[in-house]
Amino acid sequence: MENNRNMESTGSDFPTRDKVRSDAVEVMDKAKTVGHEQLESGKQTTASQAEKIADVIEHASSQLKENNLQTLADYASELGTTIKNFSEGLHKRSVDDLLVDIREIARRNPTAFLLGSIVIGVGISRFFKASSERRQEPNLKDSEIVDKSSYEPYDNE
Repeated sequence: MENNRNMESTGSDFPTRDKVRSDAVEVMDKAKTVGHEQLESGKQTTASQAEKIADVIEHASSQLKENNLQTLADYASELGTTIKNFSEGLHKRSVDDLLVDIREIARRNPTAFLLGSIVIGVGISRFFKASSERRQEPNLKDSEIVDKSSYEPYDNE
């Protein structure tokens, strides 16, 4: 008889478990969708920024050529082309394709992947730190900048 009670209570728990399970699946699906949208947005922003960097490097390459620095101009041009190709690849490929590539790189060469991740992390943290510092600095106009070289040092004696 006691066994029947356990079976009855277990049987009544199933709809609750199914409901919890379906709610969890729904939450996970929503989280995946939001995460995918954020990755896509970040991918597009990165691609746009990479294009701008490539344009700046190409311009620098042109200036180096004008100043008869052909070897440096060639390196800069090659770097600009590589960054532009990277940007175009980001625009064309899906986030899922990029994640597959990242996983393959991590499997083939975990040390390089780890070191690359650290470098990227440091770069991103420096970027955000510089961005936040720039937002906190007041915008000074040239007329507000004071020449402090004419001031005498403060002596506490």
